[in-house]
Amino acid sequence: MDTSTRPAPLPALFVSHGSPMLAIEPGATGAFFARLGPAVDAAFGRPRAIVVVSPHTAAPRPVVLDSATHHAVHDFGGFPDALYALRYAPPGAPDVAERVMQRLTAAGLQPQRSTEAGLDHGIWMPLRFAWPE
Repeated sequence: MDTSTRPAPLPALFVSHGSPMLAIEPGATGAFFARLGPAVDAAFGRPRAIVVVSPHTAAPRPVVLDSATHHAVHDFGGFPDALYALRYAPPGAPDVAERVMQRLTAAGLQPQRSTEAGLDHGIWMPLRFAWPE
């Protein structure tokens, strides 16, 4: 691929998701996330894919989600039923997942691929506000 025509990668962002209740009581943080997606789109163009590193996935090796569509995982307990009713199913990017697998392997990290795992709340909650569709 001619790298001179490839768009530049977006800058890395650290996003703290806060409490799972943010999903149903967004407050100022939810409003920020809702502005973040359109701001990124305006400044850099719509991302084709987003690579997320989450500490919520406890695994001995990095897990790369590789499916055509992802789903929200409600990986918490003791919250109102309305929180568990929320769904978020953004499209996946299997081609990007393959490139991430290759790069992690080249770095000696022995990643594992998963087509079944979903997005933990640290991933889906901010993204649900930033890019709800």
